[in-house]
Amino acid sequence: MHQPLHVGAIYLDPNGQPLNPDQSGAFDPATQTAGGNGPTRLRELFEKTFPLFHENERHMRAALQLALEHEALERAGLLEEEMFRRGHRRDILRRAAAPLESTLGRAKFERLLKALSVIYGIEIYVVLKDIWGASDREVEMLARWILDAIVVAALKDVKAVRPRRRGGSRIEREQR
Repeated sequence: MHQPLHVGAIYLDPNGQPLNPDQSGAFDPATQTAGGNGPTRLRELFEKTFPLFHENERHMRAALQLALEHEALERAGLLEEEMFRRGHRRDILRRAAAPLESTLGRAKFERLLKALSVIYGIEIYVVLKDIWGASDREVEMLARWILDAIVVAALKDVKAVRPRRRGGSRIEREQR
């Protein structure tokens, strides 16, 4: 039985409100994605790439090990070759979350990307499988759950910080 990837997923509009990606008009031709907003694009990214992380887990763990080894050697002043750096996730996450930048503003958008980078990659597999004994399916489900929580928190954070009116709040004006 085939089931669309979004079944059971929470899709959010730029204001953090739930939306139905199957509704007519939800397709955004500018981004070529259903929904076309940051939360939807991030969800689709996780749904498409986490199975690839599982398929390539051995190689990704080896790359992580090499990066950690090089970092330790560099800090000790003993690295004799070019530093192995990973970092593609920064660009990948930035592209997927791009529609959120105008809503969040530069600083909050960067904070969102940093938070997402903690759960997008092999590191979440290392923690959840090696320490918690989680299955691959559980890792994917938890990553999507954490993704949703991070995005909702970022959007709520924007709502909580409303621009001040000229002259301060009504209460501040009355106290003058």
